[in-house]
Amino acid sequence: MKPMPRRHVAGNRPASRFLLGLNAMLLLLVALVTWSPTVQAQLGLRGHYLLVSGAGESERSDRVWVFDTRGAELITLQWKDPGKGIRSTAHRNIHRDIENILRTR
Repeated sequence: MKPMPRRHVAGNRPASRFLLGLNAMLLLLVALVTWSPTVQAQLGLRGHYLLVSGAGESERSDRVWVFDTRGAELITLQWKDPGKGIRSTAHRNIHRDIENILRTR
């Protein structure tokens, strides 16, 4: 009886080792980011936000007002044409506005 020829199911061995090493490095990177104590986005230390959505005055698309309660800033976001993302349409510094009102009185 003749032995059956060997087939390579996994493909090229150097490419498989490269992909295995790449996956190990990415897993290590995810572990480092997950347990890093200096990641502020996960801890939520930057600010507290209030979001309100509604229709704009004369625009076809709705808007989102985002108020940062710690920084006292208000921005307005609006969708661009479909599939092109959002854009900022207005920005206000509430602290500065209050100071200007108190100065004029």
